[in-house]
Amino acid sequence: MVTVTQDDSKCKWQQHAHLAKARSLFYSKIRSVIERVILFNTSNFTDWLSYLICFK
Repeated sequence: MVTVTQDDSKCKWQQHAHLAKARSLFYSKIRSVIERVILFNTSNFTDWLSYLICFK
């Protein structure tokens, strides 16, 4: 059985908080990229659709 001291658990919690912050930053970057792609696609959707129709 492993005994965890108060100091050790605090250190683990800080590490976890850091990981959560990094993860949320990562997800927000991905979300902004996806939103940009969606905006690009919707603005060019008619062109893309006509392209598909022409080259079917």
